[in-house]
Amino acid sequence: MQPTRGSWLNRVWIFSPLATVLLLSGCGSFTEVSGTVSYKGKNLTMGTVTFIGADGKKKGSTSIASDGKYKLIEPPLGQVRVAVQVKPPPKIANSKSETKLTIGNEPNEKAEPVLIPSIYADPGKSGLSTELKSGSNTYDIDLKEVEEKDVGPKKKGKK
Repeated sequence: MQPTRGSWLNRVWIFSPLATVLLLSGCGSFTEVSGTVSYKGKNLTMGTVTFIGADGKKKGSTSIASDGKYKLIEPPLGQVRVAVQVKPPPKIANSKSETKLTIGNEPNEKAEPVLIPSIYADPGKSGLSTELKSGSNTYDIDLKEVEEKDVGPKKKGKK
């Protein structure tokens, strides 16, 4: 018995959603970058990591977890500049105790912010860069202490 035109169309109709899902998913191909961010050997407890592509147009950002780890899905590929920013929690007016940030689902889990030099928030001045390739990338960021003279605009002195 030969297949009829109608049965062929039925098969196409049944399998087209599956084919669409496979096409849109790229057959399992993805790119991610993950790692740990630390400053002077101590893991950051909050903040943001931003990856900026060489063209300056493509970028991706992700949060830093309380254990210093981060993970970004679909970052820009190729050579990227990196920025790390930590904003301390806001101070509460008329508060007699120090402000601590509660992170996660556990009410007893407290994290003190690890503050870093502001130069790391500027991808053009941070000195941080890496190359990201398709697939899984690991990029651990170990921020170094910078001298105050290396931070901010240069002052012109009189001779």
